[in-house]
Amino acid sequence: MADRLQFNFSQTFPGAIWSTLVVPQQNLLILEVRDEDKREVRFSAFDYLQNSFRWKDLLLEEPWWIGLTAVSENILLLHLYQNTENPDEKSLMAFDILKQKVLWHLKDFAFSYLEGNAVVGMQSKPEILARTLDLRTGEVIPDSHNKNPLSGNISAIKPFQYVEGHAYFDTVKSFLAIKLNIEPVSSVEYVEYNSLIFISYYVKEEGLVNYLVVFDETGTLVAKEKLGDQLKGIGFETFFILAGCLIFVRNRGELVSYRIV
Repeated sequence: MADRLQFNFSQTFPGAIWSTLVVPQQNLLILEVRDEDKREVRFSAFDYLQNSFRWKDLLLEEPWWIGLTAVSENILLLHLYQNTENPDEKSLMAFDILKQKVLWHLKDFAFSYLEGNAVVGMQSKPEILARTLDLRTGEVIPDSHNKNPLSGNISAIKPFQYVEGHAYFDTVKSFLAIKLNIEPVSSVEYVEYNSLIFISYYVKEEGLVNYLVVFDETGTLVAKEKLGDQLKGIGFETFFILAGCLIFVRNRGELVSYRIV
């Protein structure tokens, strides 16, 4: 990497980093790592300022049919599949990040969004009803009329994704063709930050390959990273910027960060 990007950290996991959530109040990055061979999902809380784990490789009672949903301050929400034949049949679990304990688990409930200290979603049994739950207790509370969905990743800068056929895809494709003499396919992800341009793109090289490139304000290539090859399809949010750092996943199982200067 060039002087504009300084190595920050690298952490490798025994599985695929499937999903991440940012907890800005705790300076934490929650990671969902899936090991398909063992059919296990493990969760870790990584302090992205201290470059250390708050806790690591947590395995919950349901080892596989579970995943990250949302987070608010110190409470993590996870969805569980009750019926593996029907992905619509879900339940919701709340987990205290600081105490590392399950607060509540509600079956037949699908998450929609967070609203302050409330969880809004749909109860499917005994009848389909919209419900608002207390985030800490899981108890039903009166529905709010001021619905302002919140995001658990408000402090992270995510790239814009443009798929093939979109006008902006063609614009970025032309830029990369001029600068790198390549022909991207399928999708590109793009964001500008601190006078730098970050682009994730795909090309065909004996299979589908994903690259991340960074250009400075003059259009000079600053950095290039191969994120993965022999891919089965395109990804979403293949990189993001958090606390002044570029963060991405390389080869599915390595979390990498460079400080932007």
